[in-house]
Amino acid sequence: AVFAGLNLLRDSVSDFRTQQIATIEKQYGDISVNSRIANADKVATIEGGAVVETGSESGLALGWHDGGSLRIDENTMVVFEAVNQIYLEYGRVYFDSEQGPLSSRPAKRGAVELSIRTDLGVLRHLGTQYMAQVGADALVISVRDGVVSIDGKVMRRASAGQQFAISASGSLSISVTNGIDDWEWVEKSAPPVDLEGRLIADALAWVASESGYKVHYDSAGAESVASEEKLRGFPPSMDIEPTRALDLFMQTVDLNARIEGELIVISED
Repeated sequence: AVFAGLNLLRDSVSDFRTQQIATIEKQYGDISVNSRIANADKVATIEGGAVVETGSESGLALGWHDGGSLRIDENTMVVFEAVNQIYLEYGRVYFDSEQGPLSSRPAKRGAVELSIRTDLGVLRHLGTQYMAQVGADALVISVRDGVVSIDGKVMRRASAGQQFAISASGSLSISVTNGIDDWEWVEKSAPPVDLEGRLIADALAWVASESGYKVHYDSAGAESVASEEKLRGFPPSMDIEPTRALDLFMQTVDLNARIEGELIVISED
């Protein structure tokens, strides 16, 4: 019975370590997986038990196996310790559980499971875009959309627009985040997308989702054009930062786009 139990345990561990947890959709800079330098030719997937480290000015976008997008910022170490759990030892990650119509891995609301474990608590999302950062003396959770539950020295829920900072002693401070400032790295790591033939409105929704800005149409006519016109002349799997793509979109239709505060304002020519 003991030997049988040990064999079952070995089989379970072996199965986990060969299970695909995520796929690499974009990477730049110095990335290592299990202390091995990763590039598109060598490492395309992340399996159970993997240890991912990023260097300075580096980043990684992963398609999560349940759907959604996990981003890993520079100078970060993450351990994929369970099928639906990662351990953030240090650095910063972002998770989007509800990607829009341009995503290669669209997710159904509430269907994506991911827990982010840290030394100061475990984070779980409820239909969310959020960022978690582990520093020398604090865990910082910033929520762009949805709700994040925190289970540790502090047991609370952080909602959209809130930033929680939890110290090593367990003290909590709450501030405001607009989902734009300090989030630029998330947009930089956005995976390539296929824009050809997409509705302008869907492309703008993608920009908003990645950047944190909100789309505002200044007239019914502008909204009508965006809902009916499609993008043309774009190469497949185009790798461009979403807000930089705005000017390209506007060159294909009779619309203008400008950023005002936290809004992308769309108007007719």
